Amino acid sequence: MNNAGGQVWQDEQRDAPSDKLAARIANLEISIKVVLAALRSLTGDVAGIRRNISAILAATGALHDEMTDLPTKRFISQALLDIRHGTYYPPVSHQMTASQQESCQPVNPTDCMDIRNKGTSSSGIYTIQPGYSSKPFMVFCDMEMNDGGWTVIQSRFNGSQDFFLGWADYKTGFGNIGKEFWLGLDHIYELTGHLVNELLIELEDFEGEKRYAQYSAFSIGPENEGFPLKVLGQYRGNAGDSLEYHAGQRFSTKDMDHDVWPEGSCARAHGGAWWYKSCDSSNLNGLYFTGEVPDNFIYKGMYWGTFRGPEYSLKKSRVLIRPRKDARSSATRERGT
Repeated sequence: MNNAGGQVWQDEQRDAPSDKLAARIANLEISIKVVLAALRSLTGDVAGIRRNISAILAATGALHDEMTDLPTKRFISQALLDIRHGTYYPPVSHQMTASQQESCQPVNPTDCMDIRNKGTSSSGIYTIQPGYSSKPFMVFCDMEMNDGGWTVIQSRFNGSQDFFLGWADYKTGFGNIGKEFWLGLDHIYELTGHLVNELLIELEDFEGEKRYAQYSAFSIGPENEGFPLKVLGQYRGNAGDSLEYHAGQRFSTKDMDHDVWPEGSCARAHGGAWWYKSCDSSNLNGLYFTGEVPDNFIYKGMYWGTFRGPEYSLKKSRVLIRPRKDARSSATRERGT
């Protein structure tokens, strides 16, 4: 009996490890099935995510296509102005010969003085087309200052518009014509290149003191000459003459260096765009600061050398032009001969 009992006990001891191993294998099989099920679920989720991403990309592409067909803010503004003034402009060819330009009589007024002479006395935004311009464009006309008829070519008063821009922007113009803006060298040349204008510069500091500088003649040259400040007449005013130093100089921007400073770029060094020489006695397109500037920003602000100097950045600046009366009369006589 004792031998039989011992044999049974030994058999049970041998069977115990195999039973445990079988149980472990069964548990592993269950775990593997769970993992495989989870992987299948994740694979399905990834496929679903991919489908969602594809749908989003397709919807985004369709939205982009629809947006490109929408009219721009500039187009709408121009259309509203056309409706307001009751005007319609047919397509105008950009390629015009000299004889076509001379014989072409624009339907639109040629400048703000032309609008003033036709009886309009309210300042605001108008559409003009100078005689040598292939298409009309919008300007702000000041009809109240000094008998009116002034076309504003630059306006700054709060620093909302960045003026540290490149040649392309200064060539075509930038900003909001009713707020801070630069009209554009192309348009300034169209207004002054063939008809001598007078120039008015209005300045104001942060203490409310206002000054002005007026020049009896002003004209710039074309782009192929660098838009030079070709004509600058006699000065009068109370701001001092801080523009004579720049007479005859070509226009420079941070990416187009026309100055005569051999060691560097005045536009980049002084943070603006102007008719720099080497470098400047005024910088009305400089960086916008509020009053006194630190030593390392001297000459970089919006300054007028003879009014508060380069150590002070002014609050407001407006640059305006209008045809000289004798220049318009001479041009009329020339067209008549």
